[in-house]
Amino acid sequence: DDMRRSEASRMPPGWLFGFAWTTIMICFSIYMAFAWIKVSSKKSLLIVYMIQLFLNISWNPVFFNFHWDVLGLIIISILMIGVGYLLYSNYRVLGYISLLIAPYFIWLLIATSLNAYITTTTNEYIRFRRDLRLIDNTALSKALSLEESTLPIFIFDSNITDELPKNDARISFI
Repeated sequence: DDMRRSEASRMPPGWLFGFAWTTIMICFSIYMAFAWIKVSSKKSLLIVYMIQLFLNISWNPVFFNFHWDVLGLIIISILMIGVGYLLYSNYRVLGYISLLIAPYFIWLLIATSLNAYITTTTNEYIRFRRDLRLIDNTALSKALSLEESTLPIFIFDSNITDELPKNDARISFI
């Protein structure tokens, strides 16, 4: 399941996440500071902010830990709509300052499309990428509980294997 998540053709490289989220949150913080000063309905602004915060925090465990792809898609879609609402609704008051949340909105568009891709792509194979532990492999446990045939496949990920010595016991074991 984790491998399926990394196969999405539009998946950004790993280093981009830290850079992007730092930039997005700095821009969003500046946006919220200006919005708090200029927007007349602070209660509405606070409600939308709190909803976006809850959705943003809840999406990661729902999608990555529990692998509830459909619920993750619903959460991230609502989040994208909420951030789009902030961008659009406060543009008259904030002008170009509203564009500070454009990176957030664009990131959510990309993340929503990736979540949708993963949700709509089904695969009957269980693939191992990092390790072979069966006891904590959620995808394998789920597949085995369905009482259907399961074909486990180990995929050598060059991002991992290239960093290991050639005589590493894990490689020779596999």
